[in-house]
Amino acid sequence: MTPTTLKKNQEIDILKREHIERNYMIQKFEGLDEVLRFMLKQNTNLDENDTEEMMARALANESSVVVPCSFAASHVPDNDDDDEVYIGTI
Repeated sequence: MTPTTLKKNQEIDILKREHIERNYMIQKFEGLDEVLRFMLKQNTNLDENDTEEMMARALANESSVVVPCSFAASHVPDNDDDDEVYIGTI
């Protein structure tokens, strides 16, 4: 085996590992996404569209934080707009 072939094989192994790790992280994120959606549906009166909008807002702004349901249930801001979803920031 030549040094060039060895280096090429090492680079291929690194790429394969990175691909496996990336796929693992994608699966993990998708699982967490499903858990979050389930928890929101169980613990709030949000419908599917509200949940989608809240998650899109949170993902659009990395400094945004979706307030945990237990906190939101006892500390909801006093406003008359029932369609607005509360998203706190760090």
